[in-house]
Amino acid sequence: MAPRKRKDSDQNWLPDRVYRDKSAYYYCPAGAKKKRLCALMRDDSGSVIEPPALKAKVLAEYEKATSARAEAKDVSYWLSKFLTSDKFLRLGKATQEDYRRYIEVVVDTNNPKSKATHNGIRYTFGQMMPRDVKPTHIRRYMDYWNSPRTVTLINGKELTSDGKASTANKHLACMQTYFKWLRQYLPGMENNPCDGITKFPELARQVYITDEQYMQVLEAALNSTTPWLMPYLEIAYLCGMRRAEVWELNIDDIIIKDGDKYLTIKRKKGSRGELIPITGHLKQAIAAAIAMHPADKPEPLTNRPLIRNTRGDRITKSALQNALDNVRSATGITDIRTHDMKKKAGSDGKDLGHKTKRMAELYDLSLKIGKATR
Repeated sequence: MAPRKRKDSDQNWLPDRVYRDKSAYYYCPAGAKKKRLCALMRDDSGSVIEPPALKAKVLAEYEKATSARAEAKDVSYWLSKFLTSDKFLRLGKATQEDYRRYIEVVVDTNNPKSKATHNGIRYTFGQMMPRDVKPTHIRRYMDYWNSPRTVTLINGKELTSDGKASTANKHLACMQTYFKWLRQYLPGMENNPCDGITKFPELARQVYITDEQYMQVLEAALNSTTPWLMPYLEIAYLCGMRRAEVWELNIDDIIIKDGDKYLTIKRKKGSRGELIPITGHLKQAIAAAIAMHPADKPEPLTNRPLIRNTRGDRITKSALQNALDNVRSATGITDIRTHDMKKKAGSDGKDLGHKTKRMAELYDLSLKIGKATR
């Protein structure tokens, strides 16, 4: 990239990010400390002169500084290492997907299908040296993600984001994990720049789906072009499961113990799993899900999802989102999410396997019966 034109045309010979002050020439890389290249040269009257020999020296020092920086291992280099590390691979699959998205997301106005309104971690910090990242940089990055932005794509479509405190906090969690891991491998990385950064306050979602709304949603799902959504939501509610826990269910998770059938529930995020007897409504939901499997597709020997789309494949996150959007439009119940099924289960008395009382209370939206003061 050619250096931009300077206000003083006599300095246009200087390379990009090289500046002259009253005493010397400096190279000022983005997000890092400036490096002194060499001193100015003056004539007998004190005026600055720039003979060919001096220019050659400045350019030579610049080449040394930039080549040394290129050989150095910047944030981008270590991010790539982090994404293949044992630490990263031990994270849950959903967390891995989220972290990859936080790291790699880039605003691309030339792509008409782009949905990004903010740039991610690699784009923002990639060229910096890890030791140069300070808490002030992290704070500004969080403020950036919590602020509204509008991006106009090449086809004229406008993408608007109000900014979310929860999203900014998730980016902070990703960077905190990354720098904590990096400190074990990079000598001189004494501090985690994310330590001490205050998260944005978040309001807990307090939406309870009533029994009437729940039945409306189930009926709309069954009569839609994606009828598999009905048993999906029913199993999520009856077993108190997260969306990924439901779509990862396999036929092999149905087991027989002492002559009775059970559904094996494998919970994420540290919650206890359990065996739930397949009776009543759960038996009907599982039977409905299996009945919707395409009859013309051979049953695989492995990877046999319980809930399948019309092609017989496992449900994807995007397919689930589109199916739920259609149900929202059909019922007029716009403020509903798949995770609300788990909260409804917790509020209706289901033990969700939480290991702490605080987490159990977060998922119980029912109003307790109290007493008057007197």
